[in-house]
Amino acid sequence: MIRRWPQLGLPLLTKELIEQAAQRRTYFVRLLYASLLFLLAYLEFEQILAVSGSNALAMLGKGTDMFNQVVNLQFLGILLFLPSLACGAITSEKERDSLTMLLVTRLGPFTILFEKLLGRLVPMFTFLLLSLPLLAFAYSLGGVSTLELVSGIAMLIMICIYVGSLAVMCSSWCGSTVSAFVSTYAIGLLSYPFLVLGSMLLDARFNTLATGSFYYAVAPIELTTDSLGKLWVQVTVLGVPSLIFILLGRLFLVRRAHVIRRNLVLTLFRRLDRFFFWLNEFTTGGVILVRDDVQLPDDRPITWRETQKKTLGTTRYLVRVLVSIETPLFLVLAAVAGMAYQARLG
Repeated sequence: MIRRWPQLGLPLLTKELIEQAAQRRTYFVRLLYASLLFLLAYLEFEQILAVSGSNALAMLGKGTDMFNQVVNLQFLGILLFLPSLACGAITSEKERDSLTMLLVTRLGPFTILFEKLLGRLVPMFTFLLLSLPLLAFAYSLGGVSTLELVSGIAMLIMICIYVGSLAVMCSSWCGSTVSAFVSTYAIGLLSYPFLVLGSMLLDARFNTLATGSFYYAVAPIELTTDSLGKLWVQVTVLGVPSLIFILLGRLFLVRRAHVIRRNLVLTLFRRLDRFFFWLNEFTTGGVILVRDDVQLPDDRPITWRETQKKTLGTTRYLVRVLVSIETPLFLVLAAVAGMAYQARLG
């Protein structure tokens, strides 16, 4: 009998990467990230090399500053781009009502969460690969040890895992992508003191840094270090919360799969509609100048639904939204004009 081994594939990850490759936004974001990275790196490198002047030998040893600048730029890029890339991992399935179909497949909840996380981390890792030429140039100038090079790459990867797992956890809990995006940044800021506390406790335990250092209280995570013990401490500080976020995301994935989404914009429009309806009844007695067409479409039903039956597809809502936006703007401009007139007279 021929024994067939199971195929160890990642179908959901493959689906995520194929969908991202088919989107024009993927290449636009990649181009934007690369442009910002190389532009800012060029400006930083120019300032560092300008001190050396035309002496080529004076440039030797300047690789440390350049290497640190590249790692810092990548760190800022992770904080800026990764939450927006990962916060819709689960909420996009909820908004399309396809999460239930995923849960009834042979893929378990943890597998779904893990592959969703990988589907967001793989594009971010490709962004990190963009800095390899810059890192190689900085390393060639000297001043950067092998351990510092490894620690910089390792810390960037751990920060990606930390931010990505936090975003996926928020995506498992929230019902919309916007709320998951806001929650990711909010929880990230709230978790910062715990990172400081964990770093100081582990440093005091392994004697890698003096406890109570002001610098370490401000920046608990050093992106580059020449101490192997400090590197393990920082990997632990980022790795343990990441594991907790993944476990919580696994718990929320099933329990919050059918969470009721709250559309705050629609709620605002309904309150605005009630206010204008009351204002119309109070001032004109309920006179309606423009009535919305309620005829059914002969063809193109989806276009009719999106343009005629949506909230912003009706004339009265367009007028009311315009009035709501222009009225505060008019009041502000009137106040500014009045202040300018008083200043000119005085």
